[in-house]
Amino acid sequence: SEASCVVGAIAKAEFTQRMTSNYAGNLEVLKQGVNASAKSLESYAKEKEEQAWIQTGITNLSLTLAKIENLHELLQASISFVSHYVSSGKGAIYLYHPVDQQLTLMGRYAFVNNDTLSHKFNLGEGVVGQVALEHQPILLRHLLPEEGLIVTATTINPPVNTYTYPLVYKEHLVGVVELANSDIFDEIKQKFVMQSIDVLSAPIYSAQKTEETKELLARTKQQADQLEEQAREVELKNVELSQQADQLMAQSREVEIQNIELTQQQEEYKKLVAQLEDSEQRYHTMMSNASDGITIIDFNGKLRDCNERAAKMLGYEMSEMFTLNIPDWDAYIAPEEISRLIASLSDTPMYFETKHRRKDGTLYDAAITSIKYHVQGEDLIYASVRDITERKQIEKEVETARNYYETLLNNASDAIHILDTQGNVVVYSRSFAEHLGYDYKEAGRLNVKDWDECIPVEQLTDTINKLIEHPKTFDTRHRRKDGTIIDVQVNAKGLRLDGK
Repeated sequence: SEASCVVGAIAKAEFTQRMTSNYAGNLEVLKQGVNASAKSLESYAKEKEEQAWIQTGITNLSLTLAKIENLHELLQASISFVSHYVSSGKGAIYLYHPVDQQLTLMGRYAFVNNDTLSHKFNLGEGVVGQVALEHQPILLRHLLPEEGLIVTATTINPPVNTYTYPLVYKEHLVGVVELANSDIFDEIKQKFVMQSIDVLSAPIYSAQKTEETKELLARTKQQADQLEEQAREVELKNVELSQQADQLMAQSREVEIQNIELTQQQEEYKKLVAQLEDSEQRYHTMMSNASDGITIIDFNGKLRDCNERAAKMLGYEMSEMFTLNIPDWDAYIAPEEISRLIASLSDTPMYFETKHRRKDGTLYDAAITSIKYHVQGEDLIYASVRDITERKQIEKEVETARNYYETLLNNASDAIHILDTQGNVVVYSRSFAEHLGYDYKEAGRLNVKDWDECIPVEQLTDTINKLIEHPKTFDTRHRRKDGTIIDVQVNAKGLRLDGK
């Protein structure tokens, strides 16, 4: 029946089919209920799929950038990841220099040697400069055919549109990203790039400040070397005048140099302390703003750091979290299994699902993305935790619905069966097997020619195709397994199942 077909599709997580025939009474109510359920499940599945796609991209982007410290490598990795994830044909990333208020090209994706690409933009100059000036993205459509061709090994095509957006960290302009796509840059892709801004901006801003600090330290050292050389020259000149005067002058100069060096060291120490405090503040800001629970664990399974989201998910205060070990919250891992679990991790992201135990003893389903990394001479484990209890419940409800509709099919009183265009049995009820006197497994290997007495074998395919196009109720005769012949009435109509 039509209801069975739609229900069967829903059971297989295919929510696009609908009941279209007109019915009366309870059947019409059933039709409306089945169609409403299918539409609701289709909408929910699409929304969850889009959310999962965005969150997966954000998580993988965070993990990719977390392992890179060099600014140039970080910028190239950023544009490569984002361009690839949103299927862009080209991409470019510009770094903003506040001193000269210019944007400089620092990374690009899928450009060829003959591409004309501007390496610098002033604020307000071109689309890149305008995005930087206004801190707002710009989506361009209907580009001219000769503008920014996308080149592959086999094709050369103009982009359908470009999407240019700013990278801003705490109201500070960090840079601008421009992507060119050969297809429509739709809303889901725009949501992903906008949610990725903080993930990109924070490490780029930090790396840029680190390089500026290194350059400042290098200039300071050069000045100190020059000052020391000047001091030696003064000392040599004083020796020529007189040994005693030279000794007195040298002592005075040495004291002066020591005072200068001491002052410089004090200033450098203050700057380093300020930089460390700023770096720690950025780290805690990133941790506190993460939507997933984040934990840092040592190789003994002890919690070394976490964000407030992780503590909230487990029902602990932040002060209590640092007394915990993996078995305190993971319901599947015993203390003696910690070493085996940690040994299985690597420096590439690993995903698995488990159950976590809250402080009150209740359990919830958790999805873990973990990676091993090395910092300050120590190996640690970074783990991102997501509560998937709702997703698991939905999967359970879908499985229950599938079992429910299979039960309806198998308990039908009519001999329900679905044939392919060759007359082979595809789907059938238990009443169908009983109708022909076969056991349930035997019935699945039958062809219509094995039981229908009235349809000639040579006309079988043609008859089935006609019934697909023109539904019909007709009388015929069926042959049971034991050879007995029975008169039956058949109600046949065509349907599309799994694209066939």
